[in-house]
Amino acid sequence: MAAWFWLIAWGLWWLVVILGAQGTSPILAIIGLLSLPVLLTKRPDIPLDVLAFILFLVWCVTTSFWGPGAENGVFIFDFENQNIAIRAPGLRLVLTASIALFAFWACLQFKPAMYARGVWAARIGVGLIFAFFAACLINWNILINLGNALSSDTEVTQNIVRAANLLVLSLPVCIALVRPKNGLVLALGLVLPILIAGLLALKTGADAALIAIPFASLIAGLTYVFGRRIFHVLTGLTIVIVVTMPLIVGGVLKAADAKQGSTIPLSFQSRLDTFDYVSDKLSEKWMFGWGVEASREWKEKHAVTVNGQTVQYRIVPGHPHNMPLQVWAETGLVGALLLAISIGLFGHRLYKRFADEEDKLTLCCSTALWATGLVFALVSYKVWNDAYWTSILFLATGLIAVRRTASAN
Repeated sequence: MAAWFWLIAWGLWWLVVILGAQGTSPILAIIGLLSLPVLLTKRPDIPLDVLAFILFLVWCVTTSFWGPGAENGVFIFDFENQNIAIRAPGLRLVLTASIALFAFWACLQFKPAMYARGVWAARIGVGLIFAFFAACLINWNILINLGNALSSDTEVTQNIVRAANLLVLSLPVCIALVRPKNGLVLALGLVLPILIAGLLALKTGADAALIAIPFASLIAGLTYVFGRRIFHVLTGLTIVIVVTMPLIVGGVLKAADAKQGSTIPLSFQSRLDTFDYVSDKLSEKWMFGWGVEASREWKEKHAVTVNGQTVQYRIVPGHPHNMPLQVWAETGLVGALLLAISIGLFGHRLYKRFADEEDKLTLCCSTALWATGLVFALVSYKVWNDAYWTSILFLATGLIAVRRTASAN
């Protein structure tokens, strides 16, 4: 049942993208629930990287005891109002991550024939969404009307940007699914999806997506030349970014101060203000952090002049829009080191998994997916965004299906 639901989900990937990835968490949750009978015959192995990540999640739960709402306890037991829930955000995070990781493991247990079917289902779902956005680029009113129908006036622009981001995240899978037989098909399979995603990102103002496309393309090209060693390069780069992010942000702020008096775009200045505020908060509790989701409670505002009108904006708009900085601010040095260790072990495991390097296309697309996710992690989403991470996990199952189908042929 889980495998068949996975096929249906891939066939409906176009709908998930249009809805801004909001459906990926329920998809993996359902796959996980349908896969529970597998535990009767097989037990998940827990490699070192997963064990290190579990320790990171345990630390996240621990921060709940001094994080936002700690005085109210971990659980809510309000039988009078029929309200029974998990109050601590760290514990909610662990439960969500556990279900997602189990579902991902379950997707590795399907029969070989299912992966071949999955490739075709993914071709349908991914192909439809790229075709849909190609039509939107020709007639922009298609997307605007759909956005207005599915979103409120205040959220339509943000949801369109989310869809553009998810389309760019889908790029590596789209290219891997082409499986070209000749040079012309290869050229079309590479150029057309990148062109569609790039034009959509430009049209919607999805700046992070515009950065992600060339960076992922560079990483994929380096992978084609140097092979699986790029996993170690990506791993080292990601670890350095996570561990040194407070220093990186400090350097950016100093460079911005040195250019005072010059014209800085309002969006960039807003991000600098956020980094400055979060850095100050981080310096107060750098070892253990303020607790998971603490940045959501930092509601201080400042005056910003927009089009000649002064309005009050939150300095930290819900989260820092930089995952490593958020990890530092909310889980401290301890959390940053635990996360860095799990990333290092995970990258090495991927390096060993691609030992044969026969399927170079899937190898390049796998490093491209990592590179794309890294860009979004640095400038877009909050680190606890389950829809974002489950989207990456689900897309990774598509690459696994392509790889296993290619190796079977």
